[in-house]
Amino acid sequence: MLDLCCGKGGDIPGKWKKAKPCHYVGVDLSAASVKEARDRYTKSVVEDDNRDANRFPAIFIVADCGDEKNLVTDILAKARDLRTLKVKIEFDVVSTQFAIHYMFESE
Repeated sequence: MLDLCCGKGGDIPGKWKKAKPCHYVGVDLSAASVKEARDRYTKSVVEDDNRDANRFPAIFIVADCGDEKNLVTDILAKARDLRTLKVKIEFDVVSTQFAIHYMFESE
């Protein structure tokens, strides 16, 4: 599951944990938001009392998904954490919540 403009990871503890994705990749422009999303993931998924029931691997990337020069495939190709994986990751679900309107702020 690819979460473009993941922000602070507000959907991780509820929506995505319940959905049990095979893997989660969160991308956001703000390094501070990505850090908070990573912390939220760690607290709600990794350190959860019911550890194995809803656990899924996650990778977090700081990048600008709204820049027309940044194709998502390029962003993912440059992601060091994804490059080190031995398997090819494909996405069945791509989500962008409450973010697209920011991408049309100017022409």
